[in-house]
Amino acid sequence: MQKQQSFVPEKTEKFLTENGWEIVYDRPPDGHQTWQKYHQGFWELLIYLMEDGRHHCELWCGSHAIKPEVVFSLRSIKAVLRRRGLAT
Repeated sequence: MQKQQSFVPEKTEKFLTENGWEIVYDRPPDGHQTWQKYHQGFWELLIYLMEDGRHHCELWCGSHAIKPEVVFSLRSIKAVLRRRGLAT
C-alpha cells in the first residue's frame, strides 16, 4: 500500500510545527490546510494546492481581517514568516 502524499512538503510541516504553528484544518488534495498561531495577536496561514501543482499561501492577521496581510508562494514561506517575527 502506498503512503499518501503529503499536502505540503514534510520539511514545510516540520518548519511550521517547530515555530509554534498548529494545523487546525486539513482537506487535501482538493482543499487547503489552515495553520494558526498566537503571537502578538491571532495569525492564520492558509495553504492551497493549485491545479498546476503549485501552492498558494495567504497570511491573515486577526480573526476579523478583510484581506490577507500577504499572499505568496510556498517557496517563500520561511522568508515571509521570519520577516514578520512569526518564525526563526
